[in-house]
Amino acid sequence: MTKIFGDKQQAEASDNSFIAQSQRDTIVHVGLSYNDVKEIFTDLHERNFPVLREEARQASISAIQDYSKMFFDRIGKIEDYQKVQSRLSNPDVQAAVNTSIMHVGRMTEKSNAQVLAELLAKKIEEEQDSGNYLLNEAIEVSTSIDMNTIRFAALSFAVMRLGPSFQSNIQVPDEAKKIVYADFFVKTVPGFIKEDGKPIDTSYLTYKGVLAGAGGLLRYSTPLVEVITKKTNLVFEEYKSSQELTPDDEFTKKLPGLSRLIKSYGFKTVDDFDAAPLSMIGVIIADAYLRSAGILTG
Repeated sequence: MTKIFGDKQQAEASDNSFIAQSQRDTIVHVGLSYNDVKEIFTDLHERNFPVLREEARQASISAIQDYSKMFFDRIGKIEDYQKVQSRLSNPDVQAAVNTSIMHVGRMTEKSNAQVLAELLAKKIEEEQDSGNYLLNEAIEVSTSIDMNTIRFAALSFAVMRLGPSFQSNIQVPDEAKKIVYADFFVKTVPGFIKEDGKPIDTSYLTYKGVLAGAGGLLRYSTPLVEVITKKTNLVFEEYKSSQELTPDDEFTKKLPGLSRLIKSYGFKTVDDFDAAPLSMIGVIIADAYLRSAGILTG
């Protein structure tokens, strides 16, 4: 059972317990079960949201309980139980948990709970905290952007860095690989970014660190059209990246789903898309989204 003793801690920890710390130095001891994880998240929520109207309070608590289940399910995939126990008692990890609870409790159903649960689990999987400042930043930034932004990051990450996987013990001819890659761009990516986006604010996302730059200051070193041409059997004889995307242009005819998504995020041309490259923080957030959705594994 969770025990809280005022603003300072006094508790006995069993061999299968971990310690979590909220603001004001409250330390909570819990056994590693779902009910206890839910209780600690609720305790931290109560300390961060002491005064809410009843309806708002219930919505906030419900969101925290759902979030605690997501987090518990995700850390259950980590095989090294002792490592989980040790990392959960780490003050840096506890601070990250508290940051995420503040966001989920405030935004409820509009929160980025699944992404945060994945990022927290990744933080627990890290061996140490000294080199993972980018992960800390990704957790912090994820509390100040919306799911539309996260899906855009996932789209950008997928088309510029990902592709289909091939079994290492099977020799696949290059031409066959190009056909599979073409299907990845034509069908797979539009399939997992299931809904059209809304225009993003590239200046704000550069300020928050999701993008490496905006307005042409930085761009992907290899443009999207070149990435697609190198990896697939698709050929663009007439289309130029600076050309506005329309229903009749060559890019849209060959990649209608991808063209629609790019335009939905506010980009008139593929060149504009190339000029909004993800930062490493953006990559970490995109990776977490795709893993939380079951699209990326391993």
